[in-house]
Amino acid sequence: MMKDTISVASLLEEQRELSARLEALNAERETVAEHMEAIQTILSALARYSGKPVAPTPVLEPRKQAEQRELVTSKARIRSTDMVGELVSKSGRKWTREEIHKGFEDEYGIPEAWTNVANALNNAIARAVQRGLIEERDGFYWPPSGIRPW
Repeated sequence: MMKDTISVASLLEEQRELSARLEALNAERETVAEHMEAIQTILSALARYSGKPVAPTPVLEPRKQAEQRELVTSKARIRSTDMVGELVSKSGRKWTREEIHKGFEDEYGIPEAWTNVANALNNAIARAVQRGLIEERDGFYWPPSGIRPW
């Protein structure tokens, strides 16, 4: 009768592989959750401006009002892009870059981890435009097309 032997080295290798897989799955889950939150932000804005209710995304649990105002961090990552999109979208008006900086600080505060606040917010604004959370026209930033109340 032959016994199967398990070496410490093979167990350690399997542990490393599983840890790497788990880390990759967690990163993917985080990315999907961020995308779902961005979509929910847009749907919420559409509901506010159209007057038609839009059901919340079933994958995400609705967040309490207080939680929405807090900086949402994960592994020291601040979701500033979504927060900029939400700030501009919920107002229904045009914003300058400076107004976004001031509004962000008033609404969410400035994270201690940010060493260059202007750069961090400018990057968040640029990403919000790229993702379609806000639009840039003539030096102003607007909610996405179709949800303006005027």
